[in-house]
Amino acid sequence: MAGINALRALWLSAGAEILHETNPLIGRQILNDALLRSLRAYAGSRVPLPGVSGSGTIGLFGEYPAIDPELLKMAAEQALTDHPLIAYHNTIADPAVMTLERVGELGWRLSEEAADIIERLGMRTNQISLPITVPGNGATTYALVSEDPYTERDINTAMQILPMISGLDTHLALLELLRPAGPLDGSAQALTTREQVVLKLLGEGNTANSIAA
Repeated sequence: MAGINALRALWLSAGAEILHETNPLIGRQILNDALLRSLRAYAGSRVPLPGVSGSGTIGLFGEYPAIDPELLKMAAEQALTDHPLIAYHNTIADPAVMTLERVGELGWRLSEEAADIIERLGMRTNQISLPITVPGNGATTYALVSEDPYTERDINTAMQILPMISGLDTHLALLELLRPAGPLDGSAQALTTREQVVLKLLGEGNTANSIAA
């Protein structure tokens, strides 16, 4: 129970900070840190799922070993098609939390090339994927890497925080779209970050209940 309470406290605090933050870059740092702490990960990435209408670029966070930039670029390009977790979500469109070990048991195994890249990056194969859907950007997933294998308990933890991650990521994605916009003139009072997001959602035809959720 103490673990559950600590997890709730972590995400309540992270959620409050993100909703009050006006800089989306700082907001993403808060979200990324909470993800790493919740799933005892040392590194992670936010990866679009083009097979499920996802778009955008791969974002890395956490502590990555010193690596060759060219190797990192190649790894990012390969991940979209060759990494088992990403390939699984792109093909099956399964919204469930998955581990690299579990998709391997389902037949989605690391190719020799992918395994070689992971080894050259100094990474582990203890990986977990948390897929979400972001309005306007389609599907994406957060992939995290741990020093130790992920357990069933870790998967349950990830499932508990998945709705919060999805909501906060959606908020940040909308904030990133609104960030360049400012008040129409100097006499107009700027809206708060949350008010701008609400107006954006209203403009897209969302109901009050869906915006509140």
